[in-house]
Amino acid sequence: MEAHGGLKNWYGNGALAFRFNYQPLDGSTVRDSYEVVDAWRNKAVHTSVTDSTATFGWDGETAWVQAKDSTAFAYDTKFWALTPLYLMGHPFVLDGEGVNLELLPETTYKNKANDVVKVTFDAGTGDAPDDYYILQFDKESHLLTANRYIVSYPEYFKDGGHNPEKFMEVGELVDVSGVLLPKELRTHWSTKEGMQGEYVTQIDITDIHFLKDIDQDFFAVPENAKIK
Repeated sequence: MEAHGGLKNWYGNGALAFRFNYQPLDGSTVRDSYEVVDAWRNKAVHTSVTDSTATFGWDGETAWVQAKDSTAFAYDTKFWALTPLYLMGHPFVLDGEGVNLELLPETTYKNKANDVVKVTFDAGTGDAPDDYYILQFDKESHLLTANRYIVSYPEYFKDGGHNPEKFMEVGELVDVSGVLLPKELRTHWSTKEGMQGEYVTQIDITDIHFLKDIDQDFFAVPENAKIK
């Protein structure tokens, strides 16, 4: 966390804003929105890139959607409200209760030594405590290079279980008010050896900036919004 700019900058710069364009290569639903997220309180508002009146979000307790067109967001908006943050906000999103860290044997990635840390969660932590992340950090710079993870969201896996493990390459890091964050992520299925296999999703992250002193009313459920 210190190598990426430190928690003081992460929490002290205000709400984080960015465009997150998630593009599956199999032709399935693209998820492309502008997001503003309060990383301290885990609140978020998304706005469609094609219709500024179409929004959805999470106020810390309630998921909601406000859109004239019912097909404006053709995916699970409750799940997706905070998912972009948990894909691009490492290692900062792991600052909290119920997080367990295990140092695994180091690995070689792109001909460089990487430290490897496995992250698991106590029961009852968040909506998907059975998720895990396996983070790789350059041994010299301590910057994140890759991330293996599973999705075990109970609404997707009602009888337990999870999707196959994915391997996410972390692209170029950019300095955003003293915080280093990726502007690109490339997702693959993991191989048996824990390396990148079939390339399945391209993620472009643009317009990254912090918003100082944003009013907490910004994250409130709008009138006439549909509760999810």
